[in-house]
Amino acid sequence: MKFCPQCWNPGHTADPIWQNVQARFCYLCGIQLRASCANCGELVVSTRHRFCPICGHPYKMAKT
Repeated sequence: MKFCPQCWNPGHTADPIWQNVQARFCYLCGIQLRASCANCGELVVSTRHRFCPICGHPYKMAKT
C-alpha cells in the first residue's frame, strides 16, 4: 500500500491513484510515495493507523 507522507490524512484510506503500479510520486505535491515506515522500513499494511506498529514512528511527515 503506497501513500503520500505529506498529503495523506491519517485514519483515511490512501488515494486510489497512489496505488497505481507505475506511480512513484504524489500527483498533488510531487513527494515520493512511501510503502514502508521511514524509520524502520516495516511495510505499511493499512493506512488506518497513524503510527508504525513496530517502532511507533508517525507515517505522516511533520509540516515544515
